Amino acid sequence: MDDLFQWSEALDTGALPATALSEAECAELFELMEAPGLVRGTMSAEMADGFMTACAIGPVALPVAQWLGAIFGQTQLPVCTDPAQQERLLQLLLRRFRHLQACTAAAPTSADPNTLFLPLRAGVDEARRISPYRCNDQGVREGDWELKDWAEGFRRAM
Repeated sequence: MDDLFQWSEALDTGALPATALSEAECAELFELMEAPGLVRGTMSAEMADGFMTACAIGPVALPVAQWLGAIFGQTQLPVCTDPAQQERLLQLLLRRFRHLQACTAAAPTSADPNTLFLPLRAGVDEARRISPYRCNDQGVREGDWELKDWAEGFRRAM
């Protein structure tokens, strides 16, 4: 299979569980999304989560290949140098997307730990965390804020 469309069409995405990724799987997803063998321009795990969240709640369901292509900045496979790593990464992203769909479709009265929406987020070093913000001597904002990449991914999808 040469492209993400063929790869995603060959999958039975309905067979993927819509349950939350475990802490270990979340850590693995962050690690895989930072791997040096990924194509240039790939979103971070946090940004990809924001992007997928916007896709999950949008008024029109997008084909899997379309949002995966945006996350990796290309529509062609491979997205990384190791085929086993690529397959695991794509499977984790699809499972996360299925969970996002389930969370955002659940009625508030039926909320439980499996349908609770929580964004995936990278840690921000406390020394660099903006709370709410700080400026240097020239009045330029310094540091990072939590979920900044998630919000950027959401914005890109919108």
